[in-house]
Amino acid sequence: MKTTFLKTICFAALCLELLGCTDKEAVAKLQITIDQKLSVGTRLEQVKRVLEDEKFNYSLMESNRTFYAMSPTFKDSFLTTEKLSLVIYLDENNRVKEVKANTVFTGP
Repeated sequence: MKTTFLKTICFAALCLELLGCTDKEAVAKLQITIDQKLSVGTRLEQVKRVLEDEKFNYSLMESNRTFYAMSPTFKDSFLTTEKLSLVIYLDENNRVKEVKANTVFTGP
């Protein structure tokens, strides 16, 4: 009896985890902010300022003029964490050439 109860509890917890809702409004809002503030032609200093203002962890690979950035967590639950990942490519004048954004899920 105890085994069935534990299996039921575990299954329910897993279902709740998988059905958990992302704060889609927050993701969309951040994506709009990034699109507006990091358009093509944005200078390197402004890119750093925007990433810091939006609380991204980032690094700049100067050898290939590329920023790699990870947003704060949108959803942090029992099994997964959801964040926004950015790859920002700069041109030879250190201005934004392209921005790629992806939602990233990580887990144990």
